[in-house]
Amino acid sequence: MATILCVDDDPAVCALLDRLLREMGHEPVLAGSVNEAIEILTRLRIDLLLADCVMPDRDGLELLYFVRDEGLRVPTIVMSGYSTTEHAQAAARHGAVDFLSKPLRAESLHGSVKSALLIDRLRRENEEWRREISILRGPQTIVGSSEVLRDLLEALDVVAPTGASVLLHGEPGTRKALFAREIHARSPRYDQPFLTFSCPATPEAAMESAMFGHEPNAGSGAGSLQIGALERASRGTLLLDEVSELRLHVQGKLLRALQERRVHRLGGTHPSPIDARVIATTTLDLASEVAAGRFMRELHDYLSVVSIRIPPLRERLDDIPQLVESFVEWNARQFGLRVPAVPRETYEYIRQRPWPGNTCELENAIERAMLLRSGPVLLPESFGRLPFGAEQSAGGSASRHGSASDDATKEGGADDVLDIRTLERLAIHRALKRTGGHKANAAELLGINERTLRNKLKAEALPVWVSSSDESGQPLEREEH
Repeated sequence: MATILCVDDDPAVCALLDRLLREMGHEPVLAGSVNEAIEILTRLRIDLLLADCVMPDRDGLELLYFVRDEGLRVPTIVMSGYSTTEHAQAAARHGAVDFLSKPLRAESLHGSVKSALLIDRLRRENEEWRREISILRGPQTIVGSSEVLRDLLEALDVVAPTGASVLLHGEPGTRKALFAREIHARSPRYDQPFLTFSCPATPEAAMESAMFGHEPNAGSGAGSLQIGALERASRGTLLLDEVSELRLHVQGKLLRALQERRVHRLGGTHPSPIDARVIATTTLDLASEVAAGRFMRELHDYLSVVSIRIPPLRERLDDIPQLVESFVEWNARQFGLRVPAVPRETYEYIRQRPWPGNTCELENAIERAMLLRSGPVLLPESFGRLPFGAEQSAGGSASRHGSASDDATKEGGADDVLDIRTLERLAIHRALKRTGGHKANAAELLGINERTLRNKLKAEALPVWVSSSDESGQPLEREEH
């Protein structure tokens, strides 16, 4: 079932669309003007837009501009009582997926709606596959050959085929979610969905809807059906990332759903069956959280049928050369840079530095070092200018490489402070990396408009990766001198 916004100033047309779409099993939302439709688009999640081409208040094509400019990516079918080639071509130029002539016929409407929803679903699935492939090709793969890593992978091999619930625990930055994905990849469910539910990143007010789903008019402020994470992960794997962040009342509902293998959507009257394998991660000691009354013992027992510790980076020092090589190559490919040489002294410097943030901290440090380096070699000096406070956490390790700090002091700045320009460059890189190179989304993360971001990229000649949804989809090459 799809939520379809129908926009037409003729009440008779709206009534017809309402009846026909409901007969098809969809949920229509009606609007009599462009302004009303825009208000609905900003408030509700819409799967498909049906809009009249000519309306008294504003041109119906303006909705296409709004959808495009806001990055909503809602497929749109344009309707018109003026069946002209000019109208159809105008609609197509502005992003409409189809054009229907009035008076509407049930057969044409059914075929057009079905086709538009299918194309949109295939587009979304294609993007998801592209993200999965990007993850597999990037630093999100397990890298290393140390004995401790081999032992861990052997444990994953044992537990993966069983379908048992798994609790992965370890220090921050050990990439617990990456090992959860590996369990899924080695399980019989490998070709089914792998869904991550970030417990700390989900707003408390939306937690239950996101986890269990809700039906229209469930009192959550949204008027459309929402399928929760437990249902969407059916036949696949659901990762509960940092599960200790769940509130107690949500823990109770989650335990009931997992035990009964069915979920009650908010506002719904009938339970829906679920079949999701659950893997949970935690940085905290869940047993201590249970003792403190902050986590349900029954849920802890359910989630920790198998409990696996993910080792910190200091226990995987033999993996550092392979990790560094992987991160260097990934950043070079991601940002269109040449791969720098990494001398032995750099590897030794990295081995000697403490990494309280573990593998994640190492990846971020290498990204920063590649951005700040001044030549074709990644030297220890490239790691010298750290964010404020990092030198203290590093236990004075940078003092063993005094040249970097001495140079920074001579330039008139402390070695633990990044200048504003560098911070801006780093922020832009991180935003583009987070959004897969999509400039409009990156600008939104940065709190600036897209034109400002493009001007900064052009002025700084920053290398960026351009996604398939943004321009040519090719890396912008930058020559290193």
